[in-house]
Formats: sequence, structure tokens, C-alpha cells
Amino acid sequence: MLVLWEQDSISVRDLGTALQLESSTLSPLLKRLEAGGLLRRERRPDDERSVAIRLTEAGAGLRDRAATVPLAIGDAMGLTPEQDALAKQLLRLITTNVTEN
Repeated sequence: MLVLWEQDSISVRDLGTALQLESSTLSPLLKRLEAGGLLRRERRPDDERSVAIRLTEAGAGLRDRAATVPLAIGDAMGLTPEQDALAKQLLRLITTNVTEN
């Protein structure tokens, strides 16, 4: 949802790349989100082979509610905001190192 909140419309391919997910993993997730009324999939008029993902009003509306989730996770882990930031930085570094090799 974070990727979708940052972009008005994104292709399934680009979303998969951003999330580092294969199409076979991403498609069922998108189907569930669409069935829940949070997004819609549309064929792109300029390229019928490509599918664009757009948030519905309900999907966009979740953004405010989701803003409290990172703080709640940090609280549940007992981390200070600085420790939380450090943990995220280390996880990004690990991800980068693993995907480059």
C-alpha cells in the first residue's frame, strides 16, 4: 500500500519490482486487495498487455489510519525512534547486499 500511496498509478511490473515480488506472488495479493475494494486493476489504453494499479477512494483513505502502524511496531519492539531508524537502515543494507550478490 505504501508504494501505491506514493504513486497515482503504477504497472503491475513496476509494483513487483518496487516490492521485490514475483508476479506469481503479487497477483493473488492484488486480487484480494481488489476484492476488498482497496484498488482496481485496469488495462492501459496505450499498451493492452500492461495492467495499471490504481487505489480506490477506500484504499487511499487507509493512509491516515496506517500512519500509526510504524510507531506501534516500534513501541511493541521496545525501540526508541533512533533504534528504530538504525534497524531500518541495517535492514536496507542487508537487502541491498543480498540482492547484489
